[in-house]
Amino acid sequence: MKKKYQYLLYSNTDNVTTITLNDPDKLNALNLDMQRELLSALRYVRDDENTRVIIITGAGKKAFCVGADISVFEGISAIKGYQLMRDPGYEIHRLMEIMEKPIIAAVNGYCLAGGLEVALACDFIIASEEAVLGVPEINIGIIPGWGGCVRLARALGARRAKEWVMTGKRFPATEAKDLGLINRTMPGNVLMSEARKLALDLTAKSPNALKMAKMVINLSLESSDTDAALAIERGAISILMGTEDCAEGVAAFLEKRPPNFKGS
Repeated sequence: MKKKYQYLLYSNTDNVTTITLNDPDKLNALNLDMQRELLSALRYVRDDENTRVIIITGAGKKAFCVGADISVFEGISAIKGYQLMRDPGYEIHRLMEIMEKPIIAAVNGYCLAGGLEVALACDFIIASEEAVLGVPEINIGIIPGWGGCVRLARALGARRAKEWVMTGKRFPATEAKDLGLINRTMPGNVLMSEARKLALDLTAKSPNALKMAKMVINLSLESSDTDAALAIERGAISILMGTEDCAEGVAAFLEKRPPNFKGS
């Protein structure tokens, strides 16, 4: 299935939906119309029965996304700035984070500012070896406002996150991989095929187990109460044990055949 947008490319095959940020002449900067379209597309795939896994990438070879359109900040007031960060920016990133379906960021080229924040809200980040990542907002007198400070600190620890946010430096994908920020790097010419390979691997898993795994891991990062997080984990596996997918998985294991998970 294909849907038409002005600033996005959207396609779905084999239960994998690919959303491409599509304004390569402006390095896929997130203008307000693109943000609104992205939020609409994400809401659609959240409820789409034909989507089990989402890939987000950028059009062209130069950039995944270089962040928000800076021109909208000119002469902006504090109140309007807060509204801009919340709607639709906050809604996009929080929806990606809590969505029950896995999201893969396939990062090609520059992945900066709000572009990196989009990637950080994904469950997996794979990148071309040529990709460059960073949060340079400090250089125009602001800080990341779509979760960059928070999610970088959770991903890298406080000291590394402060280095990224407070210096505004750009880091090569290979260094980001060594820090654990991204999962894998690869030549740019195989990035999308590798992203799709990962997506198809995930579509073969139980959708129920995937959503529970994402929920438990995310909640464990947000909770300071270890016993509470462990209780949530036990509750999640208990629920999964009662599903048809679990029965199918156990039967397939004992019968030495691939399972056929249906999300039931």
